[in-house]
Amino acid sequence: MLLLFLICAIFIVLGAAVAWQRSLIPLELHGKVTELAAVEVEQPGVDDWVEFHLGPTRFAAGIASLSCISDGVEVEKKAWSRQVAVDGQPCVLPWPRQAIADSVVPCAILALIALIIPHVLGPRHRHRHAQAQEGTTPDERRG
Repeated sequence: MLLLFLICAIFIVLGAAVAWQRSLIPLELHGKVTELAAVEVEQPGVDDWVEFHLGPTRFAAGIASLSCISDGVEVEKKAWSRQVAVDGQPCVLPWPRQAIADSVVPCAILALIALIIPHVLGPRHRHRHAQAQEGTTPDERRG
């Protein structure tokens, strides 16, 4: 059960990391945008993204980033900022709804589970533990 929980946690963290990366917010960007191309998946409009290059580096970003990024523009952006200078003009990246949801929802579910499990398992577990220790001396229980 613990292994399954750890595997789920790893996938949750990876999913949130990819979503934040696609928002461009954690990244520092400097250079001219080239080779901008939209990538569509099986359900167009649901999880599409764009790919572009800044120099030799390729980036993948959510479609919402197109509000600030277009082919041929010069961009300057500090890491963890929504503020982008596009050809010297300010632009603000939109809040990454998918990244926020991928971060907040799993934390809320884990908090809910952490609150519920002790109430569901608590009395039965304590009762079984007490039954298992019946017939033992206090020294045997401590040690």
